[in-house]
Amino acid sequence: MIFAALLLLIIVMVGILVSRRVSGQMPRPASIPKFGSASTRPKSADATVPSAGVDVPGYVEALLSRWSGAGLMTEEQAVKIRAFERSLVPGSGSPHERTRVQAIAEALGYLGGLLGLTGAVVLTARFWDDFGDAVRLGIPAATTLAFVLAGFFAKQERGATWLRLRSFLWTLAVVAVGLTAWVFVDVAFDVDDLRRHWMAVGLATGVLSGLLWWGRERPLQQITLISGGTITLGTFIGEFASAGFSGIGIWISGVVLVGVSVRATGMQSTIDVFAGSAIAVVGAFLTTSDWRGPGLIFVLVTGVATIVPAVMDRVKFPPPKPLVMGVVGLVALVQGVPMAIAHYLNEAGIATGSAVWVCGLVTAVIAMQRRVRLGLAFLLVSGLLPIVGAAVTGVQSVGFATLFGLATSGALIAFGTRPGSSVLSVFGLIGIVVFIPWMISHFFPGEGRVPLLIIVSGLLLVGVAVALTRLGGRLRGEVGARSSREGAGV
Repeated sequence: MIFAALLLLIIVMVGILVSRRVSGQMPRPASIPKFGSASTRPKSADATVPSAGVDVPGYVEALLSRWSGAGLMTEEQAVKIRAFERSLVPGSGSPHERTRVQAIAEALGYLGGLLGLTGAVVLTARFWDDFGDAVRLGIPAATTLAFVLAGFFAKQERGATWLRLRSFLWTLAVVAVGLTAWVFVDVAFDVDDLRRHWMAVGLATGVLSGLLWWGRERPLQQITLISGGTITLGTFIGEFASAGFSGIGIWISGVVLVGVSVRATGMQSTIDVFAGSAIAVVGAFLTTSDWRGPGLIFVLVTGVATIVPAVMDRVKFPPPKPLVMGVVGLVALVQGVPMAIAHYLNEAGIATGSAVWVCGLVTAVIAMQRRVRLGLAFLLVSGLLPIVGAAVTGVQSVGFATLFGLATSGALIAFGTRPGSSVLSVFGLIGIVVFIPWMISHFFPGEGRVPLLIIVSGLLLVGVAVALTRLGGRLRGEVGARSSREGAGV
């Protein structure tokens, strides 16, 4: 049964991908006129206004078909243009009145769909013990069918409002079919293994999403299709191996999805890149359940690799794919770095702090490259990480941490004298304020150190204030210049 179900999902997904590839490579019909030809220009003023019973002018439809096929506009944009042309039909009411009515109808559709799904869940849970197996399975199945049919009634030709409502209703249908699959496994097989339940949920949601997405290519259905396939793949591997190997399989699927989509154009490929990056990060995190230490390193490497296209100007991917990948990679690092530090801190404080310090050095080298995006952000991180890394080594050896921190602070101040790097001097001054009092408290124990700490801290604060005053104008100029260049894309 497991292999048959998995084969069904694979057939659906492969069929969709093949159909998209074939349709993208087919030659355009010869009946579509070229822009600027006589057939694309209205012969009279009446040709620019759709008459009663006509959707849009032929030349407009031809241009929309060509532009959509070339990936220059999304389906939703084409629908909006058609709706605008249709609004010019005499006697159809003002566009503002129709927009207001459509907005109300859309809101009611969202509310009704959520209430319907919530009611089905509450009803099934409330009377679970009182219902027979047929009723338990029939309630979520009927809810799924109702949402699918309701989505078909929301025809996309009626405008973008109905297109969004259809996508939302079909998303609720996917959620309902997931509940149906869960109940089916519970009723038909009476198993307590949650992995089997989630495999059924992934299969059902993936197959239904693929059928609803086929030929329509709505973002929500695309996301649920990819999610269902990922859940199915992970649980299928989990039938034969541990969670760590499931994570590796999921990571590979995410990397493949990014690889086949990253150089394509259009919203669909951007969603694929976002989903693939997120899937790769999730797979890397799953490996930590079996291999904690190496898994965390794997997470950090995955996060850094995902951020590279967002920061390196030499990596030429169609926008906004670099930004999307950068956001996913940043989330991975925000989650993974504290976990890695906490894991390695107690047993290898110096090694962990040194690793963080090296990361700061690498970041500084990247920030000084001319062809790099977000150079100011990298410069800030390159000043912060060495200070943090030096402080982390204090968990294992306070003496080493204070001396290492002072040396690092002095190096940052020195590097800050380079043109365009004055931000590093600020972090060096902060390090001086932190590590000198820490060193005094460590190497001069006893009550006699208190006056010394007060005097030194006061002198340090005065010195830092003077240094910041002298750096103020240069710092503002360099930061402003970097921001201007990055904003202009230079």
